[in-house]
Amino acid sequence: MAVLERYAASVLAFGALYLAHCRLLTRTWPERFAANRGATWTSAERCCGVWHSSATVALSAFGLWQSWARHGWFQYDAPNAAVLELSMLITLGYFTVDTASMLASWALEGAPFPLTFLLHHFACVAYVTSCLALGIGAETAAVATVVGEVTNPMQNAWFLSKDVGRLDIHAALSPAFTWFFVVVRCVLTPLWSADVVWFCAFRPNGFGGWGPVFAALCVLVNIGGMLWAQKLWQGRAKFLAKQKLAQAAKAD
Repeated sequence: MAVLERYAASVLAFGALYLAHCRLLTRTWPERFAANRGATWTSAERCCGVWHSSATVALSAFGLWQSWARHGWFQYDAPNAAVLELSMLITLGYFTVDTASMLASWALEGAPFPLTFLLHHFACVAYVTSCLALGIGAETAAVATVVGEVTNPMQNAWFLSKDVGRLDIHAALSPAFTWFFVVVRCVLTPLWSADVVWFCAFRPNGFGGWGPVFAALCVLVNIGGMLWAQKLWQGRAKFLAKQKLAQAAKAD
């Protein structure tokens, strides 16, 4: 199957998942979603995010393990492995459907214009498309997928629990998710990314003029991830402070 055909299949698959989750949400929690299309669409996006991240992290981790076993380390400019190409095409299909849903919420439901997410999606699509066009670089995309998406299932479960009114689950997940996200974005991601940046920018490789571009994008992604982690940590700290004040007031 050609690349465009597999991309189309990915779009159709995520479109079907999206519609199925919209129906499931409205049937299971009609009091929250039946009369609120915007909330339904947002929660369905999160459900699809769990599917996407689970599939692509598994495929990317497997592809990277294969590279490690073959080369004794990661070979970031190796020809794109079939499993990693599949992961990238799944990502393209997911981002297409997710972008369409966000734009529909903005255009039809008055949601704020999703500038940050659109920029994120555009950058990811541009990167993945470049790797597909060059025929190399899938391992760099796989690293980005593993460190960038491994927290996503828990993150979306955290959001979804609040969407459906299960604040007990939301509160239970909050500390674990916060620590998990901060450790991944502020420790694991920079350490692994340093190897990618060194390979792309400072070692002889097959990327040619694209090497410094990939390295620069990697650095920018790390900065964005750290800022996001900082915001999450600060939000958690504010919540705990308010909770402590409420408990103190209740004790008085």
